[in-house]
Amino acid sequence: MKKKILGLGVVILVSMLFVLTAFLISGSDKMAHGGFTRDFIGTRELALVSRIDLQSSGYYFAGRIGEVLYFGVTTSPFHLLKITGDTKEIIHIKRSLADSVRMGKVIIEYPHFYLADLENYNIYRGETADWSCHEVVHHKLFFTEYLPANHSVFLRLFNDEKTELILAKRNATNFGLKKSSLLEKQIDGIFCTDGVLKFDDSSGTLVYTYFYRNQFICADTSLRPIYRGNTIDTTRHAKMSVAKVYMSSYSAMSSPPHIVNRRAYVSKNLLFINSNIRADNEEQKTFEAMNVLDIYDLRTGKYLKSFYVPRISTNKLRHFFVIDNIIYSIQDNYLLLHRLNMKQTSVPIDSGSLSLPRNF
Repeated sequence: MKKKILGLGVVILVSMLFVLTAFLISGSDKMAHGGFTRDFIGTRELALVSRIDLQSSGYYFAGRIGEVLYFGVTTSPFHLLKITGDTKEIIHIKRSLADSVRMGKVIIEYPHFYLADLENYNIYRGETADWSCHEVVHHKLFFTEYLPANHSVFLRLFNDEKTELILAKRNATNFGLKKSSLLEKQIDGIFCTDGVLKFDDSSGTLVYTYFYRNQFICADTSLRPIYRGNTIDTTRHAKMSVAKVYMSSYSAMSSPPHIVNRRAYVSKNLLFINSNIRADNEEQKTFEAMNVLDIYDLRTGKYLKSFYVPRISTNKLRHFFVIDNIIYSIQDNYLLLHRLNMKQTSVPIDSGSLSLPRNF
């Protein structure tokens, strides 16, 4: 059974990597109009503040402690890039307990940090005071997504029958596992439910945004649904082809799916979605030169506004996150900081107090 689960896990991860690679490197945005319009914030309301050379295209945002930002690389799980204002520094995580990790993802939930072994499916926890892993909070149970939040670890893993992906909560105190049925199957129950899980500290709300349909789920920290919201495009049903892998009982994606929501982030009761769908009131040329972000009010699910983050090359942004009114985007080797001036808009976002770095 263990080998069967491992084999299915490999198929899922390879298929997801295939899809991820397809939409990250694709230069084509030529999609049919979505049957909706966007309400754009003025271009003058978004100003480039800084452009930081990360000197690598593999970084992801691991978290922050106050004004200090941390970035990780999956293939170098014991190293973090620390950015404080104008200063960059490498932080070394002590190997000790997690010495065997070769592919990993670090997420900071101060005063703790978590290191997930993406090959053996262990999750370790340590303290940011000494950057050393002290305990195992999840042990050798396959997962495709994890998120430390509210003193627990939330996971996307298999149901008991190994036929569908579900969300679950691992209590970080007694390590008990609680499973939920929040995710809704449309096609196969695995690829069609793929998405990204985020947590809004200010409201204590979990938000799961589907990649392939126009829906997001808001839930409490007990994984009870609060409501299911819809994004402004019209893709209500996932569009993808799933086929059986030859000489096995596994399934895999047989063609790139129709991606609706590429990325998502939550901050202070707001949901930001990097959409892959062009609106009826957008020019094709503009859409191809920009990254569009749509903003939703998490308290009501209502769409608020949209704005563009310019691309620095032909590739789309790989990651983004929001702190107060600063939009951070990782594009190629660079971290770009844009200040969003909300005084002339109706979006209730804070003015921000971070000490922003000068241009590098």
